[in-house]
Amino acid sequence: MKSYVLGTGPSVLYFGNKIRKEIVVGVNYVWQYYPADIVISCDKPMRLPDWKLQIICNGLQRQFISPYQEWQDIVHNFIHKPFTGCGRGNLKDLDDITVLSYAANGGYAAIVQAYHLGAKEIICYGIDFTNHPAIDGKMAEKEIQRILMLRDVLKQRGVEMFVGNKETKLFPAIKLFKDN
Repeated sequence: MKSYVLGTGPSVLYFGNKIRKEIVVGVNYVWQYYPADIVISCDKPMRLPDWKLQIICNGLQRQFISPYQEWQDIVHNFIHKPFTGCGRGNLKDLDDITVLSYAANGGYAAIVQAYHLGAKEIICYGIDFTNHPAIDGKMAEKEIQRILMLRDVLKQRGVEMFVGNKETKLFPAIKLFKDN
């Protein structure tokens, strides 16, 4: 099974408007760009600007997953998953579908969710580390390393990770997906 993971960085625009049968897992206000079957948010609603909150609350995803109960009454199809007790980027709980494995970026949690859904190919768009207001410099490098470690562990489990384009700092460490 193939799954797409959509962040909200600039390269998400390369995803395109093709109709897909694969599961799309997005983060936060992904609905500004494309519909997603599942949306992950590792942020509390009160920490987001009103315009992002409005987009998130109007999304029509099949599941909205967050560790924060504050989302329960304001989004469609809320599912509570607490953060893993192992800490950011720790892969001890990777196979526990009842918790949200996380780092300092929602893309990481979305990749893990795609894995939990049974994806054998995960193609990422918009997880760029080029324009995030809170993740830059050394923090961006740390988050990139966490995603690369996750990629390596998933590869040992028969899961391939790709990027959808070269406009992300994950490329060339993560291979470019060649759409057939």
